[in-house]
Amino acid sequence: ASGFAIGNRSTAALTGNISTNNGCQGVFVGNGSTATLTSNTLANNGANGIFVGTNPNLPLGINTIVATHNTVHRNGGAGIDLARGATATINGGSMTLSREQGIRLREGAAAAIGLDGAAPVVVS
Repeated sequence: ASGFAIGNRSTAALTGNISTNNGCQGVFVGNGSTATLTSNTLANNGANGIFVGTNPNLPLGINTIVATHNTVHRNGGAGIDLARGATATINGGSMTLSREQGIRLREGAAAAIGLDGAAPVVVS
């Protein structure tokens, strides 16, 4: 299971939380949902630290995150995985030592990373 699951056209703001050692995602945002993620720690999850996207068996929904100053570390997939229907703004924070990419965009996802004047994004 995911630590936090935001789905089915929901909206959430997660601030200062810790999501670790989950079997799946640290945070799942999908199926037409929106989330603001600020200063969270997402580490050692079985899949991605953050997954944003729409199940390919469902109608396309736009899923949006604004991620600021999160620590995403040592996850089994990508640090942040942006898939079908995902849009993201990522400012500050670190995505380090996950098994796959620090930040992965696929299936038409879009992201604005490290906007002018924002804190740097560290990816390794």
